[in-house]
Formats: sequence, structure tokens, C-alpha cells
Amino acid sequence: IIPLAGMLGFVADQLSHYLGEVFGGLLVASFANAPELILSVLALQNRQVDIVEVSLVGSVVSNALLVQGMAFCAACKCPGKMFNKHAAQASLIQFTLCVSALSVVKSVLSINSYTTEGTRRASYGISAILILGYCCYFYLQLKYQSAPQKADEESSRTQPKLAVPVAMILLILLTTLISFHSDFLVSSLSTVLVKIPATFVGLIMIPIIGNAAKHWTALREAYAGQIDLAMGVAFGSAVQVARFLFPVIVL
Repeated sequence: IIPLAGMLGFVADQLSHYLGEVFGGLLVASFANAPELILSVLALQNRQVDIVEVSLVGSVVSNALLVQGMAFCAACKCPGKMFNKHAAQASLIQFTLCVSALSVVKSVLSINSYTTEGTRRASYGISAILILGYCCYFYLQLKYQSAPQKADEESSRTQPKLAVPVAMILLILLTTLISFHSDFLVSSLSTVLVKIPATFVGLIMIPIIGNAAKHWTALREAYAGQIDLAMGVAFGSAVQVARFLFPVIVL
């Protein structure tokens, strides 16, 4: 999965040359999160709910803290570089809204000793609202990336090595291959969990494997001075998991 994730990040990065840093970061984060979504769905089908819960939380923590922190360290090579303040504020607000929504559901569950039909319906409603809010966030990120800014970004970056049709075909192919390998990984978890705690596997191991593409892409772009793209991959990915993957898995 790790080499395939690295190839996936490279292809998505090639597409970002045509789309600008902000939207390119969202694109890289979206396709790099595809293995994680596949892993979660397959684990859910195998009734490994605990693994799904801790792996999604671990992914948010890994992207927001580990990947973004390493990206900031790599960006020290380019002092004076600034990131898009509006895009960062929008991401932070979205992240706060997701934490608040999850806290509401958790508070209801803590009051009742069992999951009632009303709690389930509330979870479905909040999930739908979170997905709708993420779509609005996606639109807002595109709005703040104006056409002149996009042109400046494209002119300041190296020329892409892949054409758009080739990159799109490779993205679909790589995502399909990762889905097969993810199936093998999930089927082997029952053996691993005999010796390793489920919390450690879900919180540490699976997020590191699933975030391999984002780790590499964020570090490479931050080192090259593309701060907005690195933040879009790191923190934007954390927001996407919290605002999109969480409610999708609930539904």
C-alpha cells in the first residue's frame, strides 16, 4: 500500500500543477484519503467497528499534528514564505464545527446507556449537515483562489510531467489497486490483533500506512516553498476526514 500511496500522491500532485495550490491541495488530500475510506468500509463490513473509530481519529490527529508539523519544519528552508490566511481560517472553522458536532452526539450517548432510535436519527441528520458543510467549504476554498493567483502559482512551479488525461487514468487505476490491497490488509487484521492492541493498530499503524502519500507530498511541497499546497494536503486532509469521511462512514 505504501508504494502505491506514494505513486498516488505523485499523480495527484501533477494534476495540481494545472489547478493551483489551494485546489491542488484539496485534490491531493481527496485522492490520498481514498485508501483510508476503502479501508474503513472494508473493516466496517467485517464488523471491526473499533478499528474504524480509532483509525479515523488517528488519521485526523496524524494529519493535523504529525504531517502538518513536519511540513512546517520542512518549510524552514524557505523563510519568509506566507500561507493563505483566508483558506487557513476556513479550515480551522470547519474543524471546530466538526468537533462540536461530534461532541453533541457523544453527550447524548453519555446520557443514555444505549443507542436509541432518536440518537441514530440525530447522527444521520448531523452527518448530512457535515457533508453539506464540507461542500460549502470546498466551494469557499475555490473562491479564495482567484484566477490571477492561480496563474502566478502555475508560473512559479515546475512544469508537470503528466498530461491531465493520463493523470486521471492513473488516479483511477491506482485507487482500484489500493482497494484490493486494502482488502488483504483488513482480512489480516484478525491475526495481528491477537498480539497487538486494537487501539494501537487503529490509532497509529493504519493512519501511518494510509497517510504515506500525504506525508511525502506535504514534505516535498513544503520543502519546495509551496506552503499553501502543503497545508492543503496536511490540515485540509484532516478537515476532510473529520467533515466528510466521518459522516460517510456513519451513514
